[in-house]
Amino acid sequence: MALEAGDTFGRYELVSWLGRGGMAETWHAQLVGAAGVTKSVLIKKVLPEYADDEAFISMFISEARISATLSHGNVAQVFDFGQVEGEYFLAMEFVDGKPLDKVLKRAMRSGLPALPIPVAVFIAMEMCRGLHYAHSRTDSSGKPLGIVHRDISPDNVLVSYEGQVKIVDFGIAKAQLLRGFKTEPGVVKGKYLFFSPEQARGEEVDARTDVWATGVVLYELLCGRLPVEGPPHVVMMKIAHGEIPPLSHPRPDLRSCQLEWKRVRRRDEFPAVA
Repeated sequence: MALEAGDTFGRYELVSWLGRGGMAETWHAQLVGAAGVTKSVLIKKVLPEYADDEAFISMFISEARISATLSHGNVAQVFDFGQVEGEYFLAMEFVDGKPLDKVLKRAMRSGLPALPIPVAVFIAMEMCRGLHYAHSRTDSSGKPLGIVHRDISPDNVLVSYEGQVKIVDFGIAKAQLLRGFKTEPGVVKGKYLFFSPEQARGEEVDARTDVWATGVVLYELLCGRLPVEGPPHVVMMKIAHGEIPPLSHPRPDLRSCQLEWKRVRRRDEFPAVA
């Protein structure tokens, strides 16, 4: 159904259209309660043309199941899930701010070569806090849920005007317990520029692939560029073989940071990485 600002969508009132990406569109909306009490939310609604796509709907439902279990200051929370006139939707925490990629672009348009080091490091630390929370989630019996985001990149990180950092979109996250199956070897998902070596090789991934992607995000925030760029086959070949230029090349003053990143990714500490 065609929606406009001011329309009622289930128990929500649409405020403004925010955008369309992939197979869903997003709206700023508000939940109107008794005595005129309102709560701002973000509505993520499956586009009508994909309503019959069983694979996508299954992924969307999985996102709802995973995200609804997460409650952390650095993860955008899901409040509601359902259908309105046959269209699936999520009602999520509304973060009044901008995606991290837009924050970086705005900084560079303002004449900065990259984000200031304290700001970049703060954002990466907050991302790590949110990811650690998701990675360490267990079920009621203490069994790890095995949640992996697999699509960590600047456009999946929101920075509020008050300085909060929130990870969004666990739509291609993997929770083995909830999905009941493992991704087939050789299948890669996410944005290839942020792939980990094992992801680029099409191998099974775990929480360490999110750690790698966070490192790539931090690299971009500090340098104003990605460590490896180019078409997918070129980038993934370089990443798969560990051909990552040292951080000291674009930022000689940050050589010690590059050494630390290599140390924590050593094979004896992270055996999944060749």
